[in-house]
Amino acid sequence: MEAERGFEDYVQSVLSQVRFREAHVEIRTELLNHLDKARELMKGNGCSDPEIEAQVMRHMGDSQELGQRLDGVHRGRVDRVLIALV
Repeated sequence: MEAERGFEDYVQSVLSQVRFREAHVEIRTELLNHLDKARELMKGNGCSDPEIEAQVMRHMGDSQELGQRLDGVHRGRVDRVLIALV
């Protein structure tokens, strides 16, 4: 499905900014759930799936910026573990 590919590309762009690889599965699942729910809420407004997809991703914001924010959140987990080990 074309919309799914767009969402996958968006999520992959977000994940490219998150250095803590162990969090990628969790982040991917969460983002795809949010994107899918938003798409379902917008269906019925007369827009095509590609239009809905574009609106949903615009609403979520810039993928690189979101990824950088998530990197800051998930990097903290690693730092605490490293500090505990030292």
